[in-house]
Amino acid sequence: MLHPLLSLGPAPVPVARTPSRRPGSLAVRFFDTLFDWMDRYRSRRALFGMTDAQLNDVGLTRADIHAEAGKPFWRQ
Repeated sequence: MLHPLLSLGPAPVPVARTPSRRPGSLAVRFFDTLFDWMDRYRSRRALFGMTDAQLNDVGLTRADIHAEAGKPFWRQ
């Protein structure tokens, strides 16, 4: 007689992990978000350092810059 754990029934089907359940994915998303926020902060600060001529070249005004800089870093 076979041991119950050695039965010849069908093998269990492995369960695929969803990407959000993958080990480390939470940390990856956290750091991706953090780096996005840092990029936004740096970009907005860099806009303040531009001259009016440079702003004109890229089609922005001082008012545009102040509106953009007034946004918190987590907003696009």
